[in-house]
Amino acid sequence: MNLLQSLEFSVIADNIKHHCKTTGAKNLADNISFSNDFEHITTLLRQTYQMKSLLTGVKQFPDDGYIDMYGLLNELRIKDSCINIEDMPKLADSLVCIRNILQFFNNEDGEKIPDLKKLVSGIDFDETIYNRCNNIIDEHGNIRPSCSPLLREIYSKKESKRRLITKQINQILLYAKKEGFTNDEDEITVRNDTLVIPVKATYKRNIKGILHDTSQT
Repeated sequence: MNLLQSLEFSVIADNIKHHCKTTGAKNLADNISFSNDFEHITTLLRQTYQMKSLLTGVKQFPDDGYIDMYGLLNELRIKDSCINIEDMPKLADSLVCIRNILQFFNNEDGEKIPDLKKLVSGIDFDETIYNRCNNIIDEHGNIRPSCSPLLREIYSKKESKRRLITKQINQILLYAKKEGFTNDEDEITVRNDTLVIPVKATYKRNIKGILHDTSQT
């Protein structure tokens, strides 16, 4: 039995991997190796002690809501690839979490966590990426009509058509009520994403259109 086996090094690495939240962290745990570099080991131990002090302190570490974007970001390395709209809110939320974590470290006393401060000092958070996400999607994850001139034009035309259709079907409903084809209390309803008018079965052929559904009345 060699030294690593006697120390159950693989068991320790697997235990670390079990507590990792992200794919990147799990990959690091898979590739963790034994070291005899005293300075390196000492630095890692100091980082561990400082992080433990933060996690057991009064302040809450801001890692809530973090989403593992490792796979998606890796795919974006491919030329001409892009992120789909379903993943855009995830990216925005992930960026917020990363920004909060960096701000957390920056606000901490450098004398208490010097090694962690040094570790994150080289990480640059690009606000333009987060702002761009917010310019494209709203708080509900929907595409903003204002995110591009062409989309703004499309939304405007769509809204004009919607108002025209609503106006026309309301006119037809008023006509149907006047002729007694439908009840006075009936209103426009929706069937299969289509606006429809309830018409009495007796008069179903008196109005031009498509019959979407039927009942006894």
